Amino acid sequence: MDILTFIAEIAKAAAWPAAAVTIAVLFRQQLRELMSRVRKGKVGPAEFEFEERIRELESEAAQLQLPKFEQRVPPIPATTLVSDPRSTIMTAWLRVEESLNALAIKHNLYNALIPPNSPYNMNALRKAGVVSADLVSLYRDLRSLRNNAAHDLEFSPSADAVNSYVHMANELDASLRQLANEA
Repeated sequence: MDILTFIAEIAKAAAWPAAAVTIAVLFRQQLRELMSRVRKGKVGPAEFEFEERIRELESEAAQLQLPKFEQRVPPIPATTLVSDPRSTIMTAWLRVEESLNALAIKHNLYNALIPPNSPYNMNALRKAGVVSADLVSLYRDLRSLRNNAAHDLEFSPSADAVNSYVHMANELDASLRQLANEA
């Protein structure tokens, strides 16, 4: 191989990487803006969509002034938050559904002809004026995130995101139990 062939081969091999770097440098501002709007993605153990939505829900839930929950279950060890986030989220969600169904029964809105159906019960409670629209919104958002945890085969959010989810689910659970106690 002579020197000109060698230089030509190096130029061919470096053409695409050089073009990519040039484009990234020329459009770095636009790429930065685009990356800030990315809603779903995965890098290592982090999932953008779940974690971004958790951050949004935390600020929304803070405005609702939900009652503080008394600890019904022992705190979740950090190793469990990382090693089994799906189970942790599902367990927290089951407590919400249990309280929601109990509240529907207390208000005679539980439909025995339908298998235990939390969305049905939440809608019935909203129509009856038992729960606020904000509480319904939080419920739906947390339910959607729970569905992601249940059905996404590559689900692996950060321990902080799982812990935040569990905290918000516990506050929703406490709100539903408080409404049941007031009835």
